[in-house]
Amino acid sequence: MAASAVRFYGHEDYLLLALNNKLNIISKFKTSAHLVLPYDGPQSGKGRPKTKGKKVNVDHIDESFFIKTITDTDSKVVTKVYQFKAYTPKILNQLLNIVILVHIHQMTQKQYRTILFSNDLKLTESRIIKYYSLRFQIERTAAAV
Repeated sequence: MAASAVRFYGHEDYLLLALNNKLNIISKFKTSAHLVLPYDGPQSGKGRPKTKGKKVNVDHIDESFFIKTITDTDSKVVTKVYQFKAYTPKILNQLLNIVILVHIHQMTQKQYRTILFSNDLKLTESRIIKYYSLRFQIERTAAAV
């Protein structure tokens, strides 16, 4: 894959740039993103404490992360919204606020996902979705100038 193609999705360089400027980032991962939950089990007391736990199966998301369902009657798409905190090997040692949108077309039952993330752990799923969607308005406005 060309290096420029990788830049369309969030990665460590973008996050480090934001952190160095005391900013937060909201971006998108590929639908095949490798996500790992924080470790929540007992610590052995020896060595460095464990921080990373189980891998998230983005094809079958744990229902404990379910937030809400959004129904768009015009497009006949139902979107299930999930939110949780996780790590990714693509961005080292940074806990991220993950929002996964599972879109289901009611006529065909075809599904597709959108995986958004932020380093701001306090943002709600609604804010992350709204702020990410504003990106397209900003790009159109900037292109028109």
